[in-house]
Amino acid sequence: MKQWEDYLQPNGTLRNLLGITDDEELHQLEYDYTVDRSQKLILAKYKLPDGRQLTGQQVGELKLINGYLLGKVYDWAGHYREVDFNKTANGVVTFFHPVALFGNAEMDIQRQLDNFAMLPNDREQLAQALGQVVTEINMFHPFR
Repeated sequence: MKQWEDYLQPNGTLRNLLGITDDEELHQLEYDYTVDRSQKLILAKYKLPDGRQLTGQQVGELKLINGYLLGKVYDWAGHYREVDFNKTANGVVTFFHPVALFGNAEMDIQRQLDNFAMLPNDREQLAQALGQVVTEINMFHPFR
């Protein structure tokens, strides 16, 4: 089983395909790269270079998007994390979905996406359902 240390270089910077060892430099490059790739994806009307069309209707598209956005930076881009994850901000710890239950999370999110697609064109209902899906995906947090 992987541990968080497997994702890090000896100095604590994320292991990356570019050989960058400075955390701030890597963070800035990652930001710039994902902004550029996001803009290209929008201009391509959400069609990936390999021809696959993103629709927002399948939870598996999360892997495709992550791989497209970060594939030239990290070798694990497009693959779910293999270790449990939490985040501390302002003294509050948030625990994200445990790896062992990813299958359950995927099924639940897919169910929500399917239900969302069948909603009537009611702005309030759509906003509430979309908010719920986005919250679930955030708590799923399947990538590093």
